[in-house]
Amino acid sequence: MTRRAGNPDEPERVLFIDFLPPIYDRAAGSMQTFQFVKHLATTGRKVSYLAMKSWPEERYANELRA
Repeated sequence: MTRRAGNPDEPERVLFIDFLPPIYDRAAGSMQTFQFVKHLATTGRKVSYLAMKSWPEERYANELRA
């Protein structure tokens, strides 16, 4: 079990860092990453995704934001 600092009423925050956004129809493993990040969000956590490189098609980032 982990202990959280700050207000216990606030949702847990998660920072997910990867090389690229989850381009799930072009890169192996990206669908699992995409589903995992979405799952974290549905469990009430506030998820931030940091991609070290961008991808020319903005739709991947837009789907994460949805």
